[in-house]
Amino acid sequence: MNSSIPIQHAQVVYIMGFAGSGKSTLVSSFAEYLSERKFSVACVNLDPGAEVLPYKPDYDVRSVVKLVDVMRKERLGPNGGLIRAVEIITNKITEIVKPIQKLAFSRDWLLIDTTGQLELFAFRELGETLIRMLNVRSIGVYLVDASMISKPSDIVLSQLISLAIRLRLGIDIVVAINKIDAERVNTRELMEEFLLRVGDFKERLRKENLGVLTDLTYDLVDFLISYFPPARIITISAKNKTGFDDLYSILHEIFCVCGDLT
Repeated sequence: MNSSIPIQHAQVVYIMGFAGSGKSTLVSSFAEYLSERKFSVACVNLDPGAEVLPYKPDYDVRSVVKLVDVMRKERLGPNGGLIRAVEIITNKITEIVKPIQKLAFSRDWLLIDTTGQLELFAFRELGETLIRMLNVRSIGVYLVDASMISKPSDIVLSQLISLAIRLRLGIDIVVAINKIDAERVNTRELMEEFLLRVGDFKERLRKENLGVLTDLTYDLVDFLISYFPPARIITISAKNKTGFDDLYSILHEIFCVCGDLT
């Protein structure tokens, strides 16, 4: 065997976001999108609290631990139960990584549906440990509900969170605004300004009147753009499968050029 030939692995994508942002729906619909284009795709569920999934996972962490069982056994509420369940997953990470690695080296794409609560994956030990142990080139998609983008400072906040995730996990992050439809006119206008007319966006941000925070958010725009070119933020509808060509293009480009987001 020629050792100079690199071992090929799937393009691994972690789908992250706050509860209700549409992570599981995106995993399901984007997997269908990729399959329709003749790619082999595997889906992984890492949420121990998931009750119903819109896709059939090729690996399901609920085979190791379920939130309802933890709550019942340890007499915990939903929040405490989720934290404890994630601790159990982290403690059993070696057992969990093995089947995920097999999928990563047998498919074209591997979509990983992370915990329902963003912080349990991105800002605790689980995410960093899994990415390190899986040890393959990966990208994160930070999914944002369009209903949370109603004013300029919301976009600044979403960019700050994506930067924090990137620093914590050490992987490239693509911001995707989900649930875009005809009714999200204001969101579309804000996105167009941020993407194409930064000067206008900054003026609107100044008029938002955030008090002592106005100057801070105003200055943060230039800082964030220097690290996250705004042309790389995309809008999608996971439910209607719109914007998927852009999502695929960005992910494919990043994988091909080793993280160049420009």
